[in-house]
Amino acid sequence: MPTYILRKEFHDEKAFMEDIKWCCICTAIWSSLYLVIKLTKFHRILIKDGSMEQVKDLENRVVSSLHGLGALLLSGYHCMFVRTTCGELNSVYQRNVMIFSVSYFAYDLIAMAFEGILDAAMIIHHPLCVFGFVLPLYENISGNYAMMALFSSEISNPPMHMRHIMRLTGRRYTKAYELSEITFILLYFFGRIVIAFPIAYSNLVCPVNHMIFKLTCVGLMTQSMYFALQMLQVLQRRYKEILHRKQLGIRLNWF
Repeated sequence: MPTYILRKEFHDEKAFMEDIKWCCICTAIWSSLYLVIKLTKFHRILIKDGSMEQVKDLENRVVSSLHGLGALLLSGYHCMFVRTTCGELNSVYQRNVMIFSVSYFAYDLIAMAFEGILDAAMIIHHPLCVFGFVLPLYENISGNYAMMALFSSEISNPPMHMRHIMRLTGRRYTKAYELSEITFILLYFFGRIVIAFPIAYSNLVCPVNHMIFKLTCVGLMTQSMYFALQMLQVLQRRYKEILHRKQLGIRLNWF
């Protein structure tokens, strides 16, 4: 292992500079999309009398939903149909998907800080994600592991955003909310534990992957485990709430 942080054995300077250029362009595109959503008052379609914090959350969540769905489809295709091994150079497809996601995380970090909705969890999570993609882009390897990590983390994204949108639009006590919440929690456990642990192990034992890339993986896994414990408590509370409601004979509407 070289003593310097950024290794150059597989580094392609021209490709990396092109990647950085497109990361900046795509960050500007994500930011422009968010501005369009704000200027067009998109929130009025779903929220009539929400607080400013609710409006900001919804507007930001629309962009996040688009990234989450896109990242899930792009990384899912790669994981299901592309066979790779430890030490392979990044493909053009992998580089483009990493640009797609690293630009989103850069935008989202800036947008949440600007809007005053940036919390401690995202202060840790987003920089780790950005670094976890930029390092493989620079070194020109480990893109296959980045694809696997992206898929395992985004598989629970659609029901997560649906859950939040239901809550923001006053549909907390509906069957649709409960279904999206339970689906989100189950998919989170499936993606971040059942799928993620074998991915993390294969990353850690791959001798070519950078030690910092491995540590980034461990950091994200640690944060995921913390969130998983919290979600287990939420699932237990929701189960008790459903049982109590059934005892009282209360039925929920779907929407």
